[in-house]
Amino acid sequence: MPVTTDTHHARALCGGIIAADLDQIVISVRNTSEIWIIDHDLASEEAAGEAGDLLYRFGNPAAYGASGSQELVHQHDAEWIADGLPGAGNMLVFDNGNPKTRPYSRVVELDLPSYGASPSSKVLPAQIVWQYPNEQGVSRDVLFADHISGAQRLESGNTLICSGVEGRFFEVSPTGDIVWEYVNPYKGGERNMKMIYRAYRLPYEWVPQVAKPEERPIPRLDNSKFRVPGSFHGRTRKVTTVKTGHKFVSDAQFCVLPDLDGEKSKRK
Repeated sequence: MPVTTDTHHARALCGGIIAADLDQIVISVRNTSEIWIIDHDLASEEAAGEAGDLLYRFGNPAAYGASGSQELVHQHDAEWIADGLPGAGNMLVFDNGNPKTRPYSRVVELDLPSYGASPSSKVLPAQIVWQYPNEQGVSRDVLFADHISGAQRLESGNTLICSGVEGRFFEVSPTGDIVWEYVNPYKGGERNMKMIYRAYRLPYEWVPQVAKPEERPIPRLDNSKFRVPGSFHGRTRKVTTVKTGHKFVSDAQFCVLPDLDGEKSKRK
């Protein structure tokens, strides 16, 4: 079997900004399917001792020899929901899934238990208070990105989701309705990819040079009647079945890509 030195693949460090007295960091540990919370208010010498142990961990009890169900699978972008936003104090996680063990993704909002510094407190369960898609075991056609990706809670209560593998980001309401969607049209490089690592919605005020545009609601389309202008309206005359296509091989290290275009130009 191939051996990797990336045993944890820790990503997405987020500081505890939900309260003035919370000086903690959450780490998304992709390869063990866990999130870890550590104390940030420690000197290096203290952190090297028992005080530097995990305050809390969640996602995969088997990672530390405990029993229980695995809740997260190769997750990314664990973030506390900040003060002033719906769900403040909870944690938002893009739970990626895996092509073999759980071939669909979801975004979960976790209500974390009260945890302390004692070893017994770090294995308490968290409660999933919201998720998208709303159904368990949904089809991978609804949402599936087995690496990268993320989510952001918005002031409206909606959630912006980045499905990074397909270069798609979209906004969903608390009830799971898609209210806005965009797919990256740009492809490039030797792998012909349009992947997006992460996406954030920024306030208009962050770009003061540009006048704030007017936001207008867009009526929902009736998919049973909508047709692209100029598209064919007749019956299907012939169906061609494609036996196989390009096979995408996922890898734990694929979040960080080499400069393939640069290497290709060197070979020339």
